[in-house]
Amino acid sequence: MKAASASAPVLTPMTPAHILLALLVVAIWGCNFVAVKVATAAIPPLFLVALRFGVLFLLLAPFLPMPRRSQIPKLAAIGMTLGVGHFGLMFVALSLGVDASTLSVAIQIEVPFAALCAMLVLGERMGPRQIAGLVLGMIGVALVAGDPKVLTQLDGLGVGLMAGGFWAYSNIQIKQLGQLGAVPPQMLNAWLGPFCVLPLLALSFIFESGQGDALSALNWQTIAALAYILGGASLVAYGAWYFLLGRYSVGQVTIYMLLVPVFGVLGGVVMMGETLGLLEMIGGALIVSGVAVVQLRRLPGPLRRLR
Repeated sequence: MKAASASAPVLTPMTPAHILLALLVVAIWGCNFVAVKVATAAIPPLFLVALRFGVLFLLLAPFLPMPRRSQIPKLAAIGMTLGVGHFGLMFVALSLGVDASTLSVAIQIEVPFAALCAMLVLGERMGPRQIAGLVLGMIGVALVAGDPKVLTQLDGLGVGLMAGGFWAYSNIQIKQLGQLGAVPPQMLNAWLGPFCVLPLLALSFIFESGQGDALSALNWQTIAALAYILGGASLVAYGAWYFLLGRYSVGQVTIYMLLVPVFGVLGGVVMMGETLGLLEMIGGALIVSGVAVVQLRRLPGPLRRLR
């Protein structure tokens, strides 16, 4: 039997408890599409994103160190890309009527997009796997967009795909931020707030109306959705995710992201009564396959190991 290469990385197998924790996180994030759709039905979407980041800042900042002076310009840029661009457009997309199940599938194109951004901005090589994953994902998005039901939601789907593009580029910015010094993961949850809340509020009051009326007329469904977005999807899920990332390789953990659209679809169907057309299902399978091609690496033998 050949000895293992000394340079081969040794992966610590995830414990059953941590596998269940990863499944809980992606289930929370998948169902978050439903919570956002419920909340944006009552609260203007850009105003809702401003509330999200503002409340997280007030809750977390007192317990976290101040960012370094050299990191502040990067945090400001990430706040615009991730806070205003990704979250703002994603919430707007759901407010425009696109189904939570449809968007949870289509937005997974952001993973191959991230590989493309890394090639264009950081000079990372885009190998055959990344190219194949991007092509599969784009074909899948085209099929989703061609479904008769989705043809009536193309404006929301287009905005949602733009949100995925901003998410992809924000990953490059976060990597560049880390080059300036270690960044505690929860710092991003907290310290993006000061840099994106004011732009979000400005955009909200320019393009939206009824913010005060929405807050004064909150019902229990909207309050429950807000609690889920802030407590479940932001604090609990991100905290657990960072816990897992601190103990296992990035690939071992992020592969579970493949299940986000599964829970998003289930949440939309069960809680919102949404349906999936045939082209949506085929396109969704291609998008998830494209993400899997990007995330997985074939090793010698019949087994696959995560990056």
